[in-house]
Amino acid sequence: MTRIVTFIALLFVMILSSCENDPYDSGDGELSHVTTAFGETSYNMEGRAFKFVTDEDKVLNFTEPYGKANADMSGKQQRSLLYYYLTDDKNKVKPYVIINVLTTDVIDRDKVKHENDDPIKVDAVWLSENKKYINLSLKIKTSSPEDSSLKHKLGMLYEGCEDGTAKLRLIHDDGNIPGNYTVSIYFSVRVSSVLERDSSCSMLIVSAMTPDGLKDFEVKLR
Repeated sequence: MTRIVTFIALLFVMILSSCENDPYDSGDGELSHVTTAFGETSYNMEGRAFKFVTDEDKVLNFTEPYGKANADMSGKQQRSLLYYYLTDDKNKVKPYVIINVLTTDVIDRDKVKHENDDPIKVDAVWLSENKKYINLSLKIKTSSPEDSSLKHKLGMLYEGCEDGTAKLRLIHDDGNIPGNYTVSIYFSVRVSSVLERDSSCSMLIVSAMTPDGLKDFEVKLR
């Protein structure tokens, strides 16, 4: 396995819907009654989404299976951002769109051959409600909002834990893509991959090279 695959490649075809379906649209349009939640989507044996468990451990059963059959997702779970409508049945919701959230473990520095440091805009960094994930809201530049062939690469370096504080570094390769358009994405890192390296960590600092220079983002784990 080559070192570069320790990054996560971002296929823009997976995330364009996050731009096209803005949950904060104003007015009384199609999105004005949409609710959003982070969590885990469950897929049936046909590979269609049928259930969602939020980061608050709330189970949302779907009114009917969502999406086309996909054998690759048969019986699996995927971290996602769900946009959904409430229904008259308090035990079921109607999905509007499901956006896969790119998810990874931290990477030890000695496992990374090429450490790119291309700037990336970081809107927010926070701990999920169930304390399983470090979430990042990011903005990525691309040459066209419709171009699904272009890729960025992301990864999260683990740089050690000192005095109970883990130090992480977001690494980013923009692939030399011209930045004419901005696309919003979410990126999650499993907290377990930090704690298995040092269980004493109760705080972490995520460093990232932004368009305004290197910035640190603190997250309290417990």
